[in-house]
Amino acid sequence: MIQPPIMTKTLQLVLFTQSYLFAQSTAHWALYLADDVSADGVGRLYHIAKAEDGEPKFRDEPFRPSMSQSLRGAVVVANDTDLTEAELRETCADVSKNRTYDLFKNNCQNWVTDVLQDLVYDGRIGQEDLDALPARGFAPLYGN
Repeated sequence: MIQPPIMTKTLQLVLFTQSYLFAQSTAHWALYLADDVSADGVGRLYHIAKAEDGEPKFRDEPFRPSMSQSLRGAVVVANDTDLTEAELRETCADVSKNRTYDLFKNNCQNWVTDVLQDLVYDGRIGQEDLDALPARGFAPLYGN
């Protein structure tokens, strides 16, 4: 029996400008999963945002990088991964459960780092993928 090909995706950590004064340290972090990040296709954006009640709210939405005016940069976390949208959504939802939000100590940057750590633990990405991020300029504002 012929097996269908495994469709791989690219997982990126993306940054959005929130403050021009301290652009790198205050950037909003999110994860972007797409079939082909070199094309201008639509992928999925996974992130948390502070809701009106002050609690963090997990969001999973379609995203096209060329349509964003606040996208500041991106770095590939894992190329050719077989991580699915459903698996990433589930991991993000698990990390988001009972989570408090603090602008400095428990923000979107820490949330992304926690999601990536869970993906390493589950064997979905390599530890080396996560370890490479600080050397590439991606370290949370306040430790993890």
